[in-house]
Amino acid sequence: MMVNITKSIRLTDEDLANFLKKYKDNFSKIYKEKHWSLFKENADKFFDFFREIYTNLPNIRGMNKACQEELKARIFLGIGCELLLKAVYLKNGYLINLIDKGKLKKLGKNIDKPYKISKVPFEYINKDGTEGLRYYLDKLEIFFDGMSREKCNAYVKKGLEIVKLWRNKEAHIGRGYHSEDITNWIDIRSSLTEIYKVVFGEKLKPLFPNNKKMMFSPQPFPQDLVALFKNNKG
Repeated sequence: MMVNITKSIRLTDEDLANFLKKYKDNFSKIYKEKHWSLFKENADKFFDFFREIYTNLPNIRGMNKACQEELKARIFLGIGCELLLKAVYLKNGYLINLIDKGKLKKLGKNIDKPYKISKVPFEYINKDGTEGLRYYLDKLEIFFDGMSREKCNAYVKKGLEIVKLWRNKEAHIGRGYHSEDITNWIDIRSSLTEIYKVVFGEKLKPLFPNNKKMMFSPQPFPQDLVALFKNNKG
């Protein structure tokens, strides 16, 4: 049935703003330490969505379709990583909600990012939003006892920075493909392996079926790196 636009309801800017404010309340929440498992479970689900795409890639005909599926997989991977980092912070008692920056100075000079939940007055916490990925990446080394910032950059942060870049570009640019290097995947696997092992005491499930990366890329990978990846469990 066709809708007659000329007779449809009109909304003023103010009406629209009020509607959005009310609607956003459905998603507004101040997250506490006990909520970490919710974020971890959802992260695991998105990583499973990622694995499912790569499991099915051999059955897809056509480079364009395969590239589209890889694009979707990288976005799922990015969502999973952000949820996982939020679980890391909550599990260790750190705030993931935004705080009122206008009142930030009142908290005292000794409170720096990331913010401990126990040190931030409830009324300063913004229930309508959470911090962006940069907040979670900047101080990641604090969760890895004995690991220097430089070592954390190499073994944990680098892979997550790659995922962050992929997710942002794939979500905002309709390119459909990009060149990648097999070492990107090695860095990503290293990041997730360390987080699962150190923070959650778990072993990361292989990211790819049969421990291999299905390589649909406009640029071929160097064969020595392909062999290196295949010989290390996915």
